[in-house]
Parts: sequence; structure tokens; C-alpha cells
Amino acid sequence: MVTQGAQAQTPTAPATQIFCAGATVGDLAATTTGTGAEVKSLQWYEDATTTTILDPTDALASATYYVAQKTPQTITTLSSGFNVPHEVAIEADGSILVADNGNQPIQRMTLDTDGNVLTTVNINAGFIRTTALAVEASGSILVADSDNNLIKRLILGTDGLVSTIETLASGLDRPGKIAIEADGNILVVEPTALKRITLDVDGNFISINTLRGGFSSLTNVAVEADGSILIIDSGAENIQRITLQANGAFSSIETLPGNFYSAIGIAVQADGKILVAIRYQNTVIRMDADGSNFETLVNSGLSFPEGMALQADGSILVADASNNAIKRITLESVSDRVAVGVTVGVPAPTGL
Repeated sequence: MVTQGAQAQTPTAPATQIFCAGATVGDLAATTTGTGAEVKSLQWYEDATTTTILDPTDALASATYYVAQKTPQTITTLSSGFNVPHEVAIEADGSILVADNGNQPIQRMTLDTDGNVLTTVNINAGFIRTTALAVEASGSILVADSDNNLIKRLILGTDGLVSTIETLASGLDRPGKIAIEADGNILVVEPTALKRITLDVDGNFISINTLRGGFSSLTNVAVEADGSILIIDSGAENIQRITLQANGAFSSIETLPGNFYSAIGIAVQADGKILVAIRYQNTVIRMDADGSNFETLVNSGLSFPEGMALQADGSILVADASNNAIKRITLESVSDRVAVGVTVGVPAPTGL
């Protein structure tokens, strides 16, 4: 499993340790740290950079060894009590927005310094269906008002609640998921087309254009670090990548390998790996940017997963629709290494 996530806390260990001849790695002393129900483990290395983990039966020599703490991947319920949540998004301060489709409002969860939920408030209830949302650099919230074929912008007041609702774009065809490009322009999926809403430098509407059409049934969109666009075409059961020209115009499109039946959620990790939520299999999978090296991150604990978002530490938030909850996947992590000076060959005590 590729390590990416909240950095594990470092273990504690005596800085110098002395052993009789014949001692092994299993004799080294260190203690895991931190809280949480997950079982943490220790990994010993013979230098500061090698990836080879020493076996407990390996013989010790007089040298410097290094110990790290491994924290396994976990999936936990961050918050429950929603009604078929479809989407999650993260604000600049780390607060979490939830498109609570069945209850119709947008809800905000604020977190404490440990990442636990402090409060959940309804910041707006003016939508028939809230299936998609995104946060602009300004802090305003974009919402796909699918039943009215609109994209709306929610402007927040100083209290963090919605003070103004404006229609940013109209005339769309059942707009679905939203993604924001690096320049602030907005990507919107319709059933058979990917649209771009172009804004001026002040965030005002300029135009809507079809970036690419002819799809079967688009369900989601995400933007990669280089500006390329990933789209899920659930009707064709595939994921496609659109590359752009320097001016942002369409350049080319490719289909990534694999069958993505019932894929619904998509996100891109900081290392470029692609996360996909598979609705009917109740799984989250991960693959390299080229579509290779599939791995299943989660295959239990979810029921009809929908949208996903990444927290600053790399943890994955999932709108777990049928469980009416927001789940957090904290990925496996390995801490920084702690150096331990070892001396071997001290004579065993005599005369006891």
C-alpha cells in the first residue's frame, strides 16, 4: 500500500541500548505513541533511508538503528444523521460542506484541532436537490441546482451563513457535479456533455461553452494538477482524460484502462493517484495516473458511496449515501524515524 495520509506520530525509544552478543532486532526497545483504537506497530531499519524493514530475528551489530511507527488505514464515521448525502467539499479553514440531498439543505461541519466534529449547522435550505457543490477561492459556494438547470453561487456573510444567493449560470441541462479549474473557471457535467463556465477576474459570468460532448452519461469530473480533466462516463463504464491546449481549449481525449461500472465519485491525490468511488460495489479504489496498479482501498463499511473530497492531511471524505453518513478514510502512514545507538558484545554478568 502506498503511504499517504496524516503523518504518524513518532515512537519513543532509549537513545542508546546495550546488548550481549547474540541479540536480535526483536530485543530492541521502543514504544508506540498516540491515541486511537487502531493497532500501531514498530518498524526497524538499518539506516535512515532504506525501505527494507528488518526482521525481528536479524542479528544486531554495534551500529545506529532507526525505528518508525506505522499506523494502519482506518475508516470511521465522521458524522451521521444526514439524508442521502451526495457530495462533500472542504472550505479553506477545513470545515466540511455536505450536500444533504434528502433534507435539501447544505450543512457545514466545523472540526476541532483533532479533526472531530464540533458543530453541524444548516447554512442554506433553498434548493430542491443539492447533489453537487464546490468552494471557490473567494470562499463562495457553488451549487448545481439540477431541477432548475442552474448553477448558483452562495455568498457568505461574516457569520459564515449564506447572505446572498445569485444565479451564476442558467440554461444548462440537468447540471451535475462541479469542479473548479486553477484559473477559477467552472466545469459542469451534463448527462452527455462537459460544459465550462468562463468567469472574468472578478468572478463574474462571461460565457458557457461545451468543452466536449457526445458522452453517454457523465456522472463526475475532477481536475488534475497539470490542468487535465478526468470525467466519469457511467453509461460507457469508463473514465476519460481530457488534455487541454495552453489557452485552455480542448486538445485530446483518452480512455483510461479498466471497466468502471457504477463509478460515481472521483478525486485526485497530491501524488497524482486517482480515487474512484464505485457505487454498487460499495468500494473506493485507487490507481496510478495512467490507470495502472489498481488497488481496493475500502471494500467494507460503505453503502452507495457518492462524492469524495480530500482533507489537507490526505484523508479521504466520502458521502456514504445509504448509510446517511460522512465517512473518513485515514490512510496508512509511517512516521519519521528515530535513531537508536546500539552496542553489542558486552559480556554477560557473572557470579549471579
